[in-house]
Amino acid sequence: MKHYKLIHKNKNVEYKNYKNGNILKLKIGLGILSVSLTAFSIANPEVFIDNTQNVIYTVNEFFSDSGNIENLDTTNQEYLKEFENKLYSNIPSQYLKNYNNNINNLKYYNNNNDLNKIVGTSGYYDVKTNRMVNILSNRHVIFHELMHMASSNGKYCGFSNGKTAIGLTEGYTEYLVKFLFPDKYIGYPKEVQIIKILNSIIGEEKIMQYYFTNNLEGLKKDLISIYGTQKDVDNLIKLIDNYNITNDDKILSEIAQLLLKYCYSHQQKQESNFEIDTNIRIFIYNMYNNDNFNELEENVKEEITNSNSQKKFN
Repeated sequence: MKHYKLIHKNKNVEYKNYKNGNILKLKIGLGILSVSLTAFSIANPEVFIDNTQNVIYTVNEFFSDSGNIENLDTTNQEYLKEFENKLYSNIPSQYLKNYNNNINNLKYYNNNNDLNKIVGTSGYYDVKTNRMVNILSNRHVIFHELMHMASSNGKYCGFSNGKTAIGLTEGYTEYLVKFLFPDKYIGYPKEVQIIKILNSIIGEEKIMQYYFTNNLEGLKKDLISIYGTQKDVDNLIKLIDNYNITNDDKILSEIAQLLLKYCYSHQQKQESNFEIDTNIRIFIYNMYNNDNFNELEENVKEEITNSNSQKKFN
């Protein structure tokens, strides 16, 4: 997962004013640009800077002048109808407030091939302006971007405010799309596995509620009640964000260690044992990707046992 920078069509644009501060702003504003699937942006960046040609592409050049939802072609109208039917059939109505608020004003743009060639992403949703691009006219992509729209309140998209919990948001978005529309393709595979693990310890209904009501704090409180402190939870979310950008296996291994602690702590509190679900254990084992996994497990069990004993003593 990488940040990409766009090339401006007009190479006479002055570059020097954007060399410093806006590069940092760019990285925050982009949210995610993924070569494999999609992107969403909350901070709505003003410019994108090309590393090699030192030229600028403004955010408005993402979009053409027309994009009203009623002007969709037949294929995309069918996609939208299919998505809406599945959403209303499977998601409780109290969680669809954002979708109902956004759908009639959604600006939709299709086949922006220049963006696809330069950025490498296949779809994009902008939270602040409620604009969406389905570059590849792909069924899976439009469902993923529509799910971003369904979880957006104009400030948050799912769990994310654009600065944190981006990885969690992408993972849960893809998890829901895969659940509602099963097919062979899946984006963000590790992020989806993380969501499955969190579902197992927090509960699918709760996480769905937090996602559609933009309640990251509720999710954090539940995690803190299971294991650790605010610092531990913030670290987990940050690690998932970093992995989402880098695909670094070392970061994934750190995530696995933390998730193992949450899983075993949850299991001991619920059942007074350390027998976590086999599939969840396999997910974490594959993430950890290290020969000393059994040793890690024993250390985690010992830490949790000692911690619980200390709490009882106090």
